Amino acid sequence: MSTSTILYKFKASLNFESLPLPGTSARLFDIKRAIVKAKKLDKSSGSGLEFDLAIENATTNEAYDDEDMILPRGTRIVVRRVASERGMGILSRLARMEVMGGGGGNGATATAAARNPVQDGFYTFRNRDDDHDDEFYFDAAPTAAAAAVDEAKEFEALKAVTDQAASLYGSSSTARGGARPAGAGGPPTT
Repeated sequence: MSTSTILYKFKASLNFESLPLPGTSARLFDIKRAIVKAKKLDKSSGSGLEFDLAIENATTNEAYDDEDMILPRGTRIVVRRVASERGMGILSRLARMEVMGGGGGNGATATAAARNPVQDGFYTFRNRDDDHDDEFYFDAAPTAAAAAVDEAKEFEALKAVTDQAASLYGSSSTARGGARPAGAGGPPTT
């Protein structure tokens, strides 16, 4: 399974930190969970204050509100810690998720997990050509039939160009000692 990296920073921070995640993309809720664990925010809030993480795209400033949204690898996000209602904070939802066995924290996440067999929230998207990771993969080995057709077309086009040049300049140029008419290009033949 391939891994992805989401780059994140808190609003007050200057530098981005990498958050390695399995798969090529992840749900926003699972990114929040990984940030809470990476920064040990579940241990530091001993006062019992409820908070959530507001996340926005660092490049476009688009706010990500839907926790079922899937973010691709390489996304750069800015994280803010915001107050939330009692029982609706990220820590409460993570605790409920553990009790429910990975079902999710809010209603939308719970229904998405119920209809989706992937419970960890990390996804690897594949196209029909699973052999290649690059979406712009180009098969440089054409078939033999296609190569023969292309070679025949190229030969016919080259022949047509040389025949046209011969008709324009005539074959008498070689009879005059190899001199070529002006603009014929190339060095004179001797």
